[in-house]
Amino acid sequence: MFANIPVSEKFSIQPELLFSQLGSKSDYNYRTSSGNYRRTQHYDYSTTLNYLSLPVMVQYNILPQLYVETGPEFGYLLGGKTKGDLTTIETAGNSITIDHTDHISKNISTSFLTVLIWD
Repeated sequence: MFANIPVSEKFSIQPELLFSQLGSKSDYNYRTSSGNYRRTQHYDYSTTLNYLSLPVMVQYNILPQLYVETGPEFGYLLGGKTKGDLTTIETAGNSITIDHTDHISKNISTSFLTVLIWD
């Protein structure tokens, strides 16, 4: 959602209200060993963050259909979620002693963190 507010013939201000969903996915292994003891951990998880953003753009019209813009963007973290699995395998010699998977799921609460970005 946005509005374009002309200030003069060449300049205008364009505030916008946007919903943004950002995230990441991680997948990696970690191995340690000492003598006959070995431990392998496999991490597989993802994080999703939801933001409400308010960019305020200042536009300069070079030509009727060509413009450049710049301005700040304010963001508010609405919340998010982290979920994934942690699998651990421990061995001593040639036998597996422990093999288990932990399922992780956490909600990320809202905050008053304000993000300022200048485009």
